[in-house]
Amino acid sequence: MTDQTAIFDLIDALPAPVDVPRRFSKAVQELDPPEPFDRSEWATQKRRVYDVMKCGKRFTLEQIKHHIKVTTGISDPEPSISAQIRHLKNQNGIHHGKERVGGGLTVYWLILPDA
Repeated sequence: MTDQTAIFDLIDALPAPVDVPRRFSKAVQELDPPEPFDRSEWATQKRRVYDVMKCGKRFTLEQIKHHIKVTTGISDPEPSISAQIRHLKNQNGIHHGKERVGGGLTVYWLILPDA
C-alpha cells in the first residue's frame, strides 16, 4: 500500500459532510426582526444617553450608566450606551469626543454646536 493510497483510505473513512444551508435566514431574521417590532426602546435609550451628555461634560460609560440609573431607574448596559453614543452621530449628526485617560478608562463627551 502506497502512502497516497493510505491517505485516500483515510479520506474515504471520514463521515459524510453535513448539509450547510446556503442562506442564513435565522441570522437575517434576528438582524431584521418581523414587524411589528417596538423600535421605540432604542429611541428612548438614545434619548437617555443624550440627556445625560448634553451638558458637554466628560463621562465614562460607567458614569453615564449611573446617571441614567439614578434619574430614570433604568440600568442600560455599558455596551449599549457606547452604541447609542455612536448612533447620536450616525443618525442625528451629533458628534462626540473620546479619549483614553488611563487605567483602561475612556471618557466621552458630546460636541454640540453653539446655540
